[in-house]
Amino acid sequence: MKEITLVPKDKCPFDFIEEIVKQKKDSWIFIHNNVLEKLISSADRHKKDSISYEETVNWLLWEKDSSKELITGIGPIWFRVKLILDNRTGFVSSNPNDPNEILFLKMGE
Repeated sequence: MKEITLVPKDKCPFDFIEEIVKQKKDSWIFIHNNVLEKLISSADRHKKDSISYEETVNWLLWEKDSSKELITGIGPIWFRVKLILDNRTGFVSSNPNDPNEILFLKMGE
């Protein structure tokens, strides 16, 4: 397995993933189960869809018509980030079909 990047404990995992995606646009990002659990614990909505094999995590923000969304594939330990959307900044990213790099993110101890 490739090197694992640790998400700092004091950093919001969504914001950290968004920063990585902006820097590494042609990459696949896999998040560890502990990152997904942290995201879900702060989310307003979480949906696991066994038909599309996706998990969707949503945050409804107090700002006018603003939200954040992260969609991952379903996996036992590692989840591939398929889509990240931030209505506050207008940022949208989806995975390339042919990645230049594969990154693994896990919460710091």
